[in-house]
Amino acid sequence: MSRHHSTLLLALIAFASVAGGETVTIRVIVTDAKGKALRDVTVGIGWTGDEKRLSADQSVTTGKDGRFSHDFDVESGKPVGILAVDKVRKNGAFVELEPADLKEEQKIEIDDLVTVTGSFDVKSIRGNPETVEMVFESAERAPAIRYTLGAKKRFSIKMPPGKYVMSLGCSGGEREAREVNIGSSRRTHDLGAKLVLSPTVSSPFEKKEKPPEPEQPAGAEKTLVGRNPPLMTVSDAIGVPKTVQAATYRGKWVLIDFWGYWCGPCVTRGLPELFRFAEEHKAQADRFVILTFHHSKDPLSEPDLATIRPQIDRLLKDLWKRDRFPFPILTDASHKTEQSWGVDRYPTAFLIDPNGKVVAQGVSGVHERLAEELAKADKSAEKPAEAEKPKKRGG
Repeated sequence: MSRHHSTLLLALIAFASVAGGETVTIRVIVTDAKGKALRDVTVGIGWTGDEKRLSADQSVTTGKDGRFSHDFDVESGKPVGILAVDKVRKNGAFVELEPADLKEEQKIEIDDLVTVTGSFDVKSIRGNPETVEMVFESAERAPAIRYTLGAKKRFSIKMPPGKYVMSLGCSGGEREAREVNIGSSRRTHDLGAKLVLSPTVSSPFEKKEKPPEPEQPAGAEKTLVGRNPPLMTVSDAIGVPKTVQAATYRGKWVLIDFWGYWCGPCVTRGLPELFRFAEEHKAQADRFVILTFHHSKDPLSEPDLATIRPQIDRLLKDLWKRDRFPFPILTDASHKTEQSWGVDRYPTAFLIDPNGKVVAQGVSGVHERLAEELAKADKSAEKPAEAEKPKKRGG
């Protein structure tokens, strides 16, 4: 288990099933370096913020004795990233809990937050982006904090000391993830020279300057194949934190299905095919993840997943004949995600390989490509074993 030395968190954790993940009951005591229990400390997962605010998707506050007990929805089998910050946002800590360690007591002490400063260079990005998403994760990609920052001015944010993987993205641009070690021995940490974001391109050999793409005919598909997927904006989620990204599952195949309860082909063909696929490939479930992204036609009347839950429950009971929805559900009330991914038809699915590249997209058949890739890997794994078998002697 990865554990920062400057946080005291006493955690006892139990599990129960939820749609697409686990419910984790965490009992915590938060203290300072001297062992004093601290009240009014906010502990949570799925943190987002900017230079002025910081909030968690799921959180709870410690009581007078520094303790709390609370249920969190997390991804099954994935490390859990827990961030604790005090009331005045001056002290805090981040800890990563591995699934195998979740039943052990965890001791973590909060320490001074570090002021992290820097600036971006987005000059090469088309569209003149106004903001940059800065994501901090643990070495095992447990989400810590996702900041939305101005693209054209120097930033100053607060972070608990520790080692992180930092990635950057904006509309039309990105910067590859890199390790950042924010030490506890100093109050400030400057990220150095401007953080340069590069255009998202389909090939590393593509020229930086290229003529404008010809206008596509109506109904033509914007392809992301060969590219890193754009960042997702998630306004609400069931089964995963709202900070989830395709990169969260680096090392696994990721299938993202964009759908709507109002979409006939989605609910009668697309999702049932994914239900069957998941059931038929249970033995390989540790090698892929399926996320579903719901599109609401009217975000004003359906601003979150709670407002469409009755429709999903109706489909489960009347059409799908299932007790629960087996995959995480995401949504974006701003529709920015659908725009950046080029989704204008439903269903539309994307397949992302373990290296983080989109390898397939379309309105159907994407799960079949995933099945082929899983079968290829299984066949390759069998070859060495076959080669070791002794050959029969002739005669």
